Amino acid sequence: DYGITMKMIDFDGTSSGSGATQQNEYLVTTTFTSDKATKGLLSNSLDENGYPIAVQSNQSLESLYSDSKTVNHLFIESVHHSSGYFEFDSTQNFATLKDSDDDNFTVYRELGTIDGETKTTLKHGQFLPYNTITAGNYSTSNPQNMYSADARTNNNNAGLLPDDNPRKYEKLFSAGNIKGSGENKIDYYFGMEMSASFVQTVSGLDAWGHDIIFEFRGDDDFWLYVDNELVIDLGGIHSALSGNINFRTGEVNVNGKDTTLKALFEENYKARGLSDSEITAKLNEIFEDNGKGQYIFKDYTTHTMHMFYMERGAGASNLHMRFNLASVVPRHVSVSKTLSGDGAEALDTDFLEYPFQIYYTVDENGNGKIDDNEEFLLGNDDAHSRVTYQNSNQPVTFIKRYRPPGFTEEQAYHNIYFINPSKSAEIAFPDNTIGYRIVECAVDSTVYNNVTINGEAVPDKNRTEIRGLINYSSNTVTPELRPT
Repeated sequence: DYGITMKMIDFDGTSSGSGATQQNEYLVTTTFTSDKATKGLLSNSLDENGYPIAVQSNQSLESLYSDSKTVNHLFIESVHHSSGYFEFDSTQNFATLKDSDDDNFTVYRELGTIDGETKTTLKHGQFLPYNTITAGNYSTSNPQNMYSADARTNNNNAGLLPDDNPRKYEKLFSAGNIKGSGENKIDYYFGMEMSASFVQTVSGLDAWGHDIIFEFRGDDDFWLYVDNELVIDLGGIHSALSGNINFRTGEVNVNGKDTTLKALFEENYKARGLSDSEITAKLNEIFEDNGKGQYIFKDYTTHTMHMFYMERGAGASNLHMRFNLASVVPRHVSVSKTLSGDGAEALDTDFLEYPFQIYYTVDENGNGKIDDNEEFLLGNDDAHSRVTYQNSNQPVTFIKRYRPPGFTEEQAYHNIYFINPSKSAEIAFPDNTIGYRIVECAVDSTVYNNVTINGEAVPDKNRTEIRGLINYSSNTVTPELRPT
């Protein structure tokens, strides 16, 4: 529902650590490196099918993940509803696909771990999606929740939970035994891939006012590609390592090392042999200075995220993901109005509303061409469509007929949505929508002397005037091309 696709695959392998034959055939490197990643296992860009190439075997991960299945419902719904974040943390919730027939995760408040071996890295919740927990079946080897994902086997103080942590000493359920067999055997070898599209908002903030971020912590291999460029490289077999991106500032941290999105893109371009002038041109096309000396994606631009994750170390298994990307829901468009200039800051925007019309084109001819199909004016009774404020079910004010002062009945506007400038509205278009445009109606040019759409001046052909009031229309585009 939020434009995020997640897939899981259960690889062949053994719990002794000598297996993982499918993964190792591609990645080759199997050395455990504890607190550092093995960089460079995958190509720094994705191929035409959206997959990286394993450098040592020269094989695409597309064939490694060919049997993956689309799954759903890993992220904690209450967290998303209360904060806007998509989050899952195996040290807070156990998740399994094993007791599900429809590829939906079952997520528990309880924590599960591994029996058959005692060590600090197992004295907290583990990510074991192909094992499950049952009531009353507690772990005997690692009976209590004592550590965070920062635990290290050779350091009993690393990651020890403070005594005021409400979940310290909580009983850990057994998800299986490292030396077990059949249903009681720990399945350590699996992979995840996840993709999403998102928009770089003007402020770099989401609808809740939070910085737009992506955070990961886990083991083993993890790679994150943004716009097909590798930006977080935590490959290899290792203990839990972390990486994060802040899209408001462009800052990136990979296992404690600070860098930036722009620097990583530039590094990838150089590795591909691009000239200095080619690199500069590409970077200028993508990034802009936010006024603080930080280079971020240009406002209103749409981007993609592809994540690949694997467990193949047969030690511990951690996964924590948290992000609040301004996600692009299929056929949804967000609309917001901002005001600037003299007196704008003094306005109480909570009580202001501005009239908009929404036009959409459906693919009635089946050819997918906007110009060959009819355009419609969206109303609140159109099937499978709605206009609400983001993060709520509150409908945007709608009236069938709007006649500004001095207008005749014939000049009145139809199907007007009155949008509040302090909130972002979200349009859900009918399923077969292939194009849309939005018109801000009846702008008083004596009050507002300039209107831009996504930072660009509105061309004369998109402006019409009635009795001194001006209508400003966007160009007709697809929801995918311009989701905001």
